[in-house]
Amino acid sequence: MTLDLVDLAAKFQTKLRIVGNIPYHLTSEILFKIFEEREGVRDLTMMIQKEVARRIVAQPSTKEYGILAVFSQFYGIPKLLFNVSPNCFYPKPKVNSTVVTIALRETVPDGFDLAVFGAIVRTAFMRRRKTLRNSLSYLDYPEDRLEAFFSRIPEYISLRPEQLHIEQFIILTKRFSETE
Repeated sequence: MTLDLVDLAAKFQTKLRIVGNIPYHLTSEILFKIFEEREGVRDLTMMIQKEVARRIVAQPSTKEYGILAVFSQFYGIPKLLFNVSPNCFYPKPKVNSTVVTIALRETVPDGFDLAVFGAIVRTAFMRRRKTLRNSLSYLDYPEDRLEAFFSRIPEYISLRPEQLHIEQFIILTKRFSETE
């Protein structure tokens, strides 16, 4: 977590390929760090808890779909490779494991504000049972800007975050950026 992935990639003059069996309780934190420092990373292959792996590849309108799915699928192309039985370990853990790979995307949309994207996705899913109008009203921006934003997304304000595809989160981000 303290390693600077971009600096390490620069030192070796190549993008990193991250491989590991990581501590399951740190999976999300490690993935978010990799996404943040993705300029230095080509791809990653990790053994993680099966339930977390399912959340990474989850589709909209499912229970597993959330921040981790949106970020994983926005920043990369995740794929479940295979499951690993608890019987493969000693001592035998109480959880199932899955090996997952994520090939990170080279680029993001031009002129795209990643900080706004992250704020919208995180804020929306923090209150996932609320409509977007209610959940996104918690964004840390002036009320007049939020109202201008809501007026630009009438087709979305009554939806819940788990109903949106990644492309729709991208549209929300672009429309929010247009309200400056």
